[in-house]
Amino acid sequence: MLKEHRKCIFCGKILPKSDMLRIARLKNKNVIIDYDKKGVGRGCYICFSCIYSCNFKNKGVIAKSLKTNIDIKIYNEIERYIKSLSIKGQGGEH
Repeated sequence: MLKEHRKCIFCGKILPKSDMLRIARLKNKNVIIDYDKKGVGRGCYICFSCIYSCNFKNKGVIAKSLKTNIDIKIYNEIERYIKSLSIKGQGGEH
């Protein structure tokens, strides 16, 4: 795998980090959206096409990947982020 590429936890495609959203679990067990993709902690990546098309809330894939429970606030934040990308045009700045 190339250095700046990561695997999407939903579809398994290996893509540049810039085409993905990183979700991270910090040492204090808080789960955050790591917008700049440079945070510390256990992370997982979701490609933008899967965020738009998958029902990421019900599958439990993020929780399983991060080995923790995911608060509904994180899912809501992801949805707000996706909506903000849609408003900016063509689906985002990825």
